[in-house]
Amino acid sequence: MGQYHQLTCPELNACVTPHAVGSGAKAWEQINTVMIHAAFGLLCAAGFGQHPRSLPWLNKGQWAGRHIAMIGDYCEPTDLLNHPTIGGAHPDEPALYTCTRTGKPSTRRKAHMTCVAHALVPAIERITSTRAVGYVARPTPRDILHFVGPITKQEDTWDFDGAGYTPKERTSQQEYLDRISPNRDYARAPIPLAKAPDSVPGITEAGTGEAALWVSIDAGEFVDPAAFGAPDLAAILDSTDASYFVLSTLFHPESRGGGDLPPCGALGVVGRWRGDRLVLLGPGGLRTDGRVLTQEEVRAQFRDVTPLAQAWTTHMDSLRAHEEPTPGPLGTSPLTAAQRARLGQIVRGLQQAKVITEQKQIQVITRPAATCTHGETAYAIPPSISLYCDDGLIWLPRTEREAMVRDLATGRPLTLAPCGDDRNNDRLALTGGDSHITTIPIGSAHQLMAAMAA
Repeated sequence: MGQYHQLTCPELNACVTPHAVGSGAKAWEQINTVMIHAAFGLLCAAGFGQHPRSLPWLNKGQWAGRHIAMIGDYCEPTDLLNHPTIGGAHPDEPALYTCTRTGKPSTRRKAHMTCVAHALVPAIERITSTRAVGYVARPTPRDILHFVGPITKQEDTWDFDGAGYTPKERTSQQEYLDRISPNRDYARAPIPLAKAPDSVPGITEAGTGEAALWVSIDAGEFVDPAAFGAPDLAAILDSTDASYFVLSTLFHPESRGGGDLPPCGALGVVGRWRGDRLVLLGPGGLRTDGRVLTQEEVRAQFRDVTPLAQAWTTHMDSLRAHEEPTPGPLGTSPLTAAQRARLGQIVRGLQQAKVITEQKQIQVITRPAATCTHGETAYAIPPSISLYCDDGLIWLPRTEREAMVRDLATGRPLTLAPCGDDRNNDRLALTGGDSHITTIPIGSAHQLMAAMAA
């Protein structure tokens, strides 16, 4: 069976119900639905001015700088350990999916988890030139909305715009529209929204708007959407590629059900920013931690993981027709002494805080710097490290993550390339280097120290 996910901001007890913005609930469905990307970007956008393509008429950024995660209905209480708002002594992930009547797991949302998606639909219609069929008649977040388009104004009426379609494609699309909406309730102006224009002006009309960066404040990393052909906010929101990587990082790294993302551990993407404070950062910056975080500071002090995002997007494009990836082999490089010492400090702290208990196992995946090739293109992948306790991801603050990455042995750089399988010849696989999985049993404090010293 498939696993269904919701984009959540636990601090605000808020979520985006995928059906409310025209998406299926599986991971693959959501990361390939532009309306989910638009909703996500609108909620995280901060620091934008009055340019028409920065959507100055819209109140946005309610989730900017807050902890965000994709939470599935196969989740476990220990999926995200040591996190300030999810897991541990804080509200468990399954609380989102616990039926208030029976107390058993359910995809029914608890009353305190508010879906904010429906309020974004008027803006999404304008950004994506689509119409939400059924919105006016049944304005509740539990209803399944279908977004159809493109819908543009033609003389004095609004209707399907078939420009750029072949005659056969236009006929097929019109037949679909007639089936899904026999009364043609898509042929209308966008849902009324105070001070908003009927559509977002294009770059040729209004010029390029303000550039933005996707930023994980806790990971100290950023992605530049301009590398994906999205030079301003409006372009980012009307694209899946510009935030494809960011959404992918929010899912739990273990694939548990149909439609889950392939882990592809060599790249270390799924789960990478899970539970982190995120922002789609405009030139005006974001006030956080008692100061204003600016694009200039991010570019100067944070790691640019845009090449990793490009490699991931290319990798996923090659997997769209397949169910499972072909993981590459792993090398045999052990943890360095510095890594073991730092890991020992982290684990002892987690034990003292009762985040993890005895008789557990800590799994450490180290990934030195890598080069990922696809055809004639090569992407420089930065080093990274992931910590797990059994199946749970151990969340670390930025200072600890950066220290662990600094401690990574340089080793021989990895090379990621097509794995050469005739059936899956465009899948990326690890072909050489020093990536390594280390599993350490955690028992008493004495056993822990012995494991760290080994």
